[in-house]
Amino acid sequence: MNKLIVHSQNTVLNSEEYFKIDEQFVFNVDSDILDVDFYIHDQIINKELGRKINQCDIIFIKVGLTQNFMEYYGIRLACHIRMTQSLGEKNYIPIVLISQESCQFLGLTGDLSEILFTEGVYLMEDNPKDLNKYIKLFNENKLKSSTKIDDFLSKIRIKPCIEYDSHHSIANEWSLLGWAQILQIDQFDQTFISIKQNTEGLLYYKYLALKHPILFKTSSANINFKGGGKILYIDDEWNKGWNIIFKHIFKDKSSYQFKTFEYNFTDKEFSAGEPFIKSEIETFDPDIVILDLRLFKKDFEKDRTPENLSGFKILEYIKKINLGIQIIIFTASNKVWNFQKLQSAGADYFIIKNSPENIISAETTLDSIEKFTENIKKASEKSFIKNIVVICKKISQFLYKTDTSDNLEYELLVKNLVGQLKVCLSALTLINIERNVTIDIAFLSFYNFFELFKEYYLKYEDYKYKIGFEEIIMLEYKLKGNKLSKGGTYIKEHSSFDAQLSFFLTALFFDYFKIDELKTISAITLCNARNAYFHGSKKNFSIEELELITQIICEASSKLRE
Repeated sequence: MNKLIVHSQNTVLNSEEYFKIDEQFVFNVDSDILDVDFYIHDQIINKELGRKINQCDIIFIKVGLTQNFMEYYGIRLACHIRMTQSLGEKNYIPIVLISQESCQFLGLTGDLSEILFTEGVYLMEDNPKDLNKYIKLFNENKLKSSTKIDDFLSKIRIKPCIEYDSHHSIANEWSLLGWAQILQIDQFDQTFISIKQNTEGLLYYKYLALKHPILFKTSSANINFKGGGKILYIDDEWNKGWNIIFKHIFKDKSSYQFKTFEYNFTDKEFSAGEPFIKSEIETFDPDIVILDLRLFKKDFEKDRTPENLSGFKILEYIKKINLGIQIIIFTASNKVWNFQKLQSAGADYFIIKNSPENIISAETTLDSIEKFTENIKKASEKSFIKNIVVICKKISQFLYKTDTSDNLEYELLVKNLVGQLKVCLSALTLINIERNVTIDIAFLSFYNFFELFKEYYLKYEDYKYKIGFEEIIMLEYKLKGNKLSKGGTYIKEHSSFDAQLSFFLTALFFDYFKIDELKTISAITLCNARNAYFHGSKKNFSIEELELITQIICEASSKLRE
C-alpha cells in the first residue's frame, strides 16, 4: 500500500514511525483565501504534491492546515483532489480526513463539509489507533473509492471566493477564458495565460467546469464575416483581456476600424467618466458601439434598476445623437426586464457573457462568439440607417428655418412635413435586414413627402395645372434616355383623371424648386418604382432606393418655398 499524509507539522502522525518522509507533504501557505486555491492547484499540477498523489493509493489529510484551524483547508484540499481532472483516476482515491472534531461539528462550522457525506471520504481522530484501523480497512478492501463524479457534485456546493462575490467579476473571467480558448489565443498571450492560471486553479471554477463540461470542450469559432464600419468598444473590463479578444477578431478585417475606449474606470463615479465617454463618441463617430451595462462602481449596488445603470444612460445618449448607430449590449445579465428596457431605449443586439448565472442555458461560449460576429455583420448591414438619419436631421433643419408667416396653408404643409419626418424616423428604427417589408415601409413613409408636396403645390384652374404660390403653369416633360424633353402645357385629358405624380414632381422640382435635371430624373424613377410596387411587378424596394429618396427629399426641403 502506498499512502500519503498532508499536514502542517501539527499531528502526532508525522513521525516516520507512521509515515516515511517521502509519504509526507507539509502544507505551508498564508491564510489568504485566494492564495490557498492557487497554492493547492500549483502544488497538484506542477509540484511535489501532485507527484506524491499520483504515487499513492490512499491519502490522509489533516483538516486544520494553518494556525487558524477553523479555515478547514484540509477539507478544501480534499475538494481540490476530487475535482482536479488532470489527476485522472487518482482523484477518486480514498481520502481520510484527520480531526479531533466530530462530523457533526465540522458540518455545522465548515462551508465545504458536505464532502464528509460523499463516497470515498472518511473521518478519523488524530491518533495512531485510528490510523492503524483505516490502514487495516484499506488492506481488507473495505474502504471505497469515489466512483461517480456526478454523485459527488450533487452532494456538494462550492461558493465563489470572497474576491469573486461580484457576479460581474465571475462572469468576466469565466467568459474571457472561454472566448480565449475557442479563439485559440489563450496559449500565446500572457494576459490569458495569467487568467487561465488564476481561474482554473480556483476551486469554484473546477466545480463549474465539472458541472458544465461541455463549455470547456475545445471548439473552433467561425469568425469570417463581411461588412465594415467604425466600431467603438466601451467596457470597464476592457484591459482585463476583452480588448485583446476583439482586436484578434477584427485583426484581418481591414474594412472595420476597431477602437477601444481606454479609460481607468476603477473607483470612478459616472459623473467623472461621463464627459470623457461622450467626447470619445462624438470624436470617433462610430457606426457600431459594443457597450457594457455596468461601467462604474455604483452600477454594482444591489437592486440597481436598468435606467440607473451607466451603460443605459450612455445608450440613451448615443441614440439621441443618431438613432441609426447600432448598439450591441455586451453584458453578464440575462434578466428579461433588462432586455425589455434596453430594447425600448434603442438597443439593437444583445450578447450575454457566459457566466455561472446563465450557464445552464443552451447558449454556449461558442454560440456567443458566433452570435457576436453575426450581430456585427447585421449591425454593419444596417449602418446605412445612420447616414439616412444624418440626412433627416438636415431635412429637419431646413423645415425649421422655413418662413411660414402670413400663410396658414404653407404653415400647415411644413407642420405636416415635420410630422411625416417623425414617422420616417420611427420606420427607420424598425428596419430588419432579414425582413424586406420593413425597408418597404420606410421607403413609403418617405414617399409620402411627395404626396404632401402634390396636395399643397398642385392647383387646377381654368383647365390648367398651376404650381405653388406663383402659379407657374405646369409643363409636360418626357424622359428620353437620360434627358428631360420639355413639351407644352400639361393638358388634363379626362375630367376624372388627375395629373400623375411623376409629371407633377418633374415640373415642381425642375421649374419651381430649380433642382438639377439628374435629381429630378431620380425622382421620376422613384415614382415609377413605387407604381410598379403597388401593381405587383416590383417585389421590394432596395436600400439604395431608400437612400436615394431621402437625398431627393433633402434637396427639395432645401428649396422649399410657398
